[in-house]
Amino acid sequence: GQTSDLGDTEQFQGNGDVDVRVNDDATATFFFLSTNNGIAAFTTTAAPLPVELASFDGTHIRSGAIQLTWTTASETNNAGFRIQHQQGEGGWTNLGLRESKAENGTTTEAQAYRFMAADLSPGKHQFRLKQKDLDGGETFSETLEVNVRPEDPIAVQGVSPNPVQGASTLRFTTRESGSVTVGLYDVLGRQVKTLHKGRVTGGQPQQVTLDASTVSSGVYFLRVKGEGFTKTRRLTVVQ
Repeated sequence: GQTSDLGDTEQFQGNGDVDVRVNDDATATFFFLSTNNGIAAFTTTAAPLPVELASFDGTHIRSGAIQLTWTTASETNNAGFRIQHQQGEGGWTNLGLRESKAENGTTTEAQAYRFMAADLSPGKHQFRLKQKDLDGGETFSETLEVNVRPEDPIAVQGVSPNPVQGASTLRFTTRESGSVTVGLYDVLGRQVKTLHKGRVTGGQPQQVTLDASTVSSGVYFLRVKGEGFTKTRRLTVVQ
């Protein structure tokens, strides 16, 4: 232990040892050994969690929409929850706020909350809850990841830049896994290039890049073909 001067108290006088043990329930026990008056032990009281989060789930309810639901087992001085969202490496953004349903933010009864995140592009999305206490303290939930699938067999996010002089990228997501071919066609319907031919994973954003410096100036069409679908996007090449 660490030797320290306990000073003059009702129980201890003189020098002694102090040992600290951290317990599994987040409390701590202090053991005092006095050279004059023996041993004593004191255990701290664990601070209650502001919110006991019992569940946090996300359900894909329609195209581009996720229903977030969560329940709490108990709440102490809880002001509410801010719902945060992130896709890729774009950083966390605030989607909305749900105030605590408990009177004065405190209850020992279970509470249920919900929030709908809409206008989401296909792909993986991450959500978390930023819980705030009435005294200003903040706690984050674990991160929930939900995969948003397109309702149609394919969703084309677009081609950019357009018009293009150098390189342009086509982005799309298929609902199901399968073979997909992406081709470049001229205005007469003749295939100029095959940009992709192979299997893609459903629900995973894909991107195909065209090196426009290898074709002449003019109007072209990027065509995405798969089992049961064909999507076309117009592209202008400027040299």
